Amino acid sequence: MNDNCRDLSDENYKFFITMPCDDFNRICRDLKTMDAKEVTIKYETVQHVNKEIHCLSISCDTDVATSTIVRRGISSDESSENLVSFLRVPEGTAFYENRYNFDSLNNFSKCS
Repeated sequence: MNDNCRDLSDENYKFFITMPCDDFNRICRDLKTMDAKEVTIKYETVQHVNKEIHCLSISCDTDVATSTIVRRGISSDESSENLVSFLRVPEGTAFYENRYNFDSLNNFSKCS
């Protein structure tokens, strides 16, 4: 495993999000078929018509393929069962990106 790749179990989480389990499981299944070892998870906000839109992207680059999966989200004061909900984002954070071990992420998906 790459030294720059984080194991999920060692994290002190600053972001809290929710997303539909079936969507998260589908993303992990798709990445597993690509033989993913590491994934990049990125959070960013973009301005759209006087409103901030929260975006979550999960990407990987393997010998088989390159993939980026993007989900738009809503803030904690909105509600929807079909979107990613950002329950806690550090104030003033418009961008975050880090690499994670895919096996840890995939094992976590099996708990949902």
